[in-house]
Amino acid sequence: MLFVSGDKLMDGDRSAAWECMLAELRLLENSDGDPILFHGTSSLRASLILADGFDPKTAWVPLPMPDGTLGGVNPCVFWTPKLEIAVARAVRHGGLSQGLPVILSARASDVAASGTPVPDYCMWEIDYQEDPARLPKDWMESLKMLGAIAVLDCRRVAGLRLHAVAPLDHRPSPAMHDAAIGKMMAHTIPVAA
Repeated sequence: MLFVSGDKLMDGDRSAAWECMLAELRLLENSDGDPILFHGTSSLRASLILADGFDPKTAWVPLPMPDGTLGGVNPCVFWTPKLEIAVARAVRHGGLSQGLPVILSARASDVAASGTPVPDYCMWEIDYQEDPARLPKDWMESLKMLGAIAVLDCRRVAGLRLHAVAPLDHRPSPAMHDAAIGKMMAHTIPVAA
């Protein structure tokens, strides 16, 4: 299994703590019954989530339309039983000058009770118009087929657990912040007027 390293974002001690934390979290993957779901984010966003709950307006998922196509977008929070997906998102968010990578976890039943769980059609890799019958019918099927769900109106999740290697108020050094901003700007595509 391939896991993204956070060593580009952390010093040696924190990087080692990150890898140790991931080893412990891997033991929670594929739990039977009520599975553990993961959400990857940054320490800055995790601070906001713990203080105010999730902000489902920061991500969007398309949903099936009456004609069988995917369309319309709905604000949501993404969750996955696959740790490597959450780790990749956490490292990406941590690399956007928002602090260090952080993993949040909760039982699927608690995540589902926090809003309206729907299949994560952003993970869909098959042309749904060719065979719309192959789309997952509900969020449980989405966990099995796509390895992720989206939760509409997700705010506070009971039993939410935080997995971090540093206090949440950690901010990157000015040099790390400037490098992350420079990297983002290098990948920005100008929009024609």
